[in-house]
Amino acid sequence: MSFERRLTYKVYQEDGTFIETLDDVVSDLTIKRQINGGDSEFVFELDRKMDDFDESNSVEFNNRVKVYLKDSYNAGGTKLVANGYIVSYRPFLQGKKEGVEVTCLSAVSKLSNDFYRLGTFADATDLSDPANLGGIYGPSIPGGVP
Repeated sequence: MSFERRLTYKVYQEDGTFIETLDDVVSDLTIKRQINGGDSEFVFELDRKMDDFDESNSVEFNNRVKVYLKDSYNAGGTKLVANGYIVSYRPFLQGKKEGVEVTCLSAVSKLSNDFYRLGTFADATDLSDPANLGGIYGPSIPGGVP
């Protein structure tokens, strides 16, 4: 009995609109996980011409990339093994080999970035004075929080 494994890379716009399935990924998938930190970045290479690699469509900043695994253990379907967004891409030429290296951060890191960007803007030094806590958690109380 042979063991088959197939990874499928699907690209979506930020709003979730499907763009395409990447059928020219030529590298292995490697994901490092951190305790209480979710997944870290994952990097993959595309077998595309460095001057024509579909920039501004499938290879674009903040596009979502979902990687699905289909193997003998998941006979009933596919399993989502990576979910992230494109943070950088780098066309390369090494001898006769050319392509595009794409780096994605996990969706967990996007969530934490959005949280910090959308949260209240308070400097840690502001919180050392109890008088400043009122502006963050509700209306300011003259003389500070009792």
